[in-house]
Amino acid sequence: MLNHVPVFLYSFNLFIKCNIIKSVSLVCDPNYFHHIIDSINRFNASLLRRKNQRGFLRRGHSNNVLSLSEVQSERDTIQVLQFLKRNKYIIYDNEKGKCITNLDELLSDVMAKKRQDLVEGDQKACRTITNRKGVRGEGINDSDEVKPSDVDSNRYKLIRLLESGRERVDSLLNALRGLDLWGGGAHKADEADKADKADGADGADGVDGGHPARNAHISHILVHDGARPFLSELDFFNLIYMATIGKNTILGARATDTIKRIGSEEQGEGCPRVKANVDRQFIFLAQTPQIFSSQALLQVCTKLTSTRGAEVQERSRPFTDTSSLFEHFTKKKIFALQARFPNFKITTPTDVFLAIFLMGYLFTSSHADVDMGMFKQAFVNSPSSYVPSNQFNDHFFYDSLRGKQRVLYHHFYYE
Repeated sequence: MLNHVPVFLYSFNLFIKCNIIKSVSLVCDPNYFHHIIDSINRFNASLLRRKNQRGFLRRGHSNNVLSLSEVQSERDTIQVLQFLKRNKYIIYDNEKGKCITNLDELLSDVMAKKRQDLVEGDQKACRTITNRKGVRGEGINDSDEVKPSDVDSNRYKLIRLLESGRERVDSLLNALRGLDLWGGGAHKADEADKADKADGADGADGVDGGHPARNAHISHILVHDGARPFLSELDFFNLIYMATIGKNTILGARATDTIKRIGSEEQGEGCPRVKANVDRQFIFLAQTPQIFSSQALLQVCTKLTSTRGAEVQERSRPFTDTSSLFEHFTKKKIFALQARFPNFKITTPTDVFLAIFLMGYLFTSSHADVDMGMFKQAFVNSPSSYVPSNQFNDHFFYDSLRGKQRVLYHHFYYE
């Protein structure tokens, strides 16, 4: 918990409201699946309210979300437990600000919205009543069949609950398995691969190579560590924008400290000996999120699972993040996006202290007392000068966006 909110919800809060993201896979211990859903129902709406009050995430709030009670009944908890016994997925409703465990409720809402659209768009269509009954029992017309196209993929988000693995690479494989990029079967993936080979594309020199995600329903896959709760809207938006222009990208920060290479052995008092200096000019500290072409990333999954005898040897390599795997197995280009805001991972006790202080400041303190004199004039006059007074605000960076970026931003969050 951080500021009385589960740590993973701070970034989940952004992903679930983003129209570009169509589904979310949560990888964790299966014993905590019901806690995950309970936390989303209990705290996600309250976190949105806090952000709204502080001027963050002003876009995309419905009255239902802003007035949703944090109190969950015992009946709701029992319903979640029963649902998870039969399913390993759940649907989140951005309009109601909660997870849906009753599919009849989903169908009823979709049908009600369709009726409303029919009434507003074509009064005649609503007068053709048949003897069939709707979900709520009333007669419906011939066009009241619920079709996939009737379900608003921006409002309703599929959340997949997946078991974590022993190592990071195992968790990644669990998350990637079962993803259908084409929404119509694996044979389409084979067709795309054959087309690439026929055109002589090897993908080594391209960003996505050949025909990336041809006709793909899922064009990119974003990977994030839930222990990084300080992901800002600006960095998140910029990362998504990089994907829209065809670049596999990782978020991170250039090194500002002096970098030393140390030995593996300890030399008295538990301190290793310094071996050499490393030029920090070319050091980039990788963070998450990281976003990749879906077709290329699934190739990594295929190669990892097909190594068999060499699997142990491959996994012994220092693959500490997804980009390491991606670069090793695909040889494709990866771009480094400089983070504008703190985005550290909560790992050590020191990180916990820093997180408590920073999050407490963001949600309880006034930013008007920041001494702008502490920043260089070049920084104050840049678009980033808004940082001290508007941390994480989703409007403060709008003036710095270019034409195509502004078009993307206007459709970025569910409203």
